Amino acid sequence: MKTDIDRLMKDANLDSLLVIGPAGHNPYMTYFTGLVHVTPGYLLKKRDHSPVLFHGSMERDEAASTGLQLKNLDDYDHLKLLEEAGGDPIQASA
Repeated sequence: MKTDIDRLMKDANLDSLLVIGPAGHNPYMTYFTGLVHVTPGYLLKKRDHSPVLFHGSMERDEAASTGLQLKNLDDYDHLKLLEEAGGDPIQASA
């Protein structure tokens, strides 16, 4: 159950969970979001915090229907992040 997640994370010594991918055909994402159309999607669940759903602008209404805390991916300056990461796309996306 969702109410057990923080306890289970603590028992497993996990500080956070990261779920990547579309909400459709992704049972891990759907567990948190319900049946919505959000792609690309990233969900970050820190222990003892509410999950945060990162979504694209075109899917903001679908994302809002989840009731989760939201972050719009388009609010981030991707070129600036890439520059700050020395051109490393993996580091920039972290």
